[in-house]
Amino acid sequence: MRPTASETVCIFIEIILFHWDFMRLNGEVVSGMGEGKKFFLLEHYSRRFEKFLGGLPFAGTLNVDVGRNNGEKTRGVRENAQIKIEGFEYAGKKYFDVVCVRAKVAGVEGLIIFPHLNHHPPNILEFVCKEDMRLAHGLKNGDTVEIEF
Repeated sequence: MRPTASETVCIFIEIILFHWDFMRLNGEVVSGMGEGKKFFLLEHYSRRFEKFLGGLPFAGTLNVDVGRNNGEKTRGVRENAQIKIEGFEYAGKKYFDVVCVRAKVAGVEGLIIFPHLNHHPPNILEFVCKEDMRLAHGLKNGDTVEIEF
């Protein structure tokens, strides 16, 4: 007997979760839009991220282009994100939820973030941690890094 579509999706999700600790993606450091900095300077976001990072986040993200051929993998990561930073309203403006996945880049623990409103294509992943990755590790645009999930 053939599995239903819903059973197939459940099996696929179980496979992703089973292999979760073994997923690695290589990518190239790229420039961002400078948007992350302004959000991490908001205490409402920074305090929520502090809980998961064990300290205040650096005011910015490290953007990594994992290649267009990894779109399915990045979608799978996002759909199975276990951490949710709740949105809020501040000074009459609405700030939306952010879902996250624990990850490491260059051996540094942090989070890959997936903002509800995101202007990046699916192949650009944003990494947040407690330090300025570019400064601390001498990273520049074009450098290759490995993301471990």
